[in-house]
Amino acid sequence: MVKEQLSGRIVNIVLKAIREEKGRLTAISDLSVINRQEFDVEGLRKMRLDRFIRVGSAMAVMMPRKRYEQMKQEISEVFWNAIESMENGEELNGNEDDADNN
Repeated sequence: MVKEQLSGRIVNIVLKAIREEKGRLTAISDLSVINRQEFDVEGLRKMRLDRFIRVGSAMAVMMPRKRYEQMKQEISEVFWNAIESMENGEELNGNEDDADNN
């Protein structure tokens, strides 16, 4: 799995969790002090780590713990599937094919 596919899948999981409840995006944007226009695949994918951590912290505050834990588990599964793919000879860098299709 290429690096862009992995980041795209993880970002899509995060965005799905943020957007599944009305008003959550605004609340997380306000709490993290990050413009809501950055809450798309490209915005989160290119976000600096310190800012992404602010988003994650705001999500932890604004989301039910059970849903936040579920999101983390989904991210973990995607990550470990990528690691297993690497062990099977695929590389974690390359083209961006299918990154936004998952």
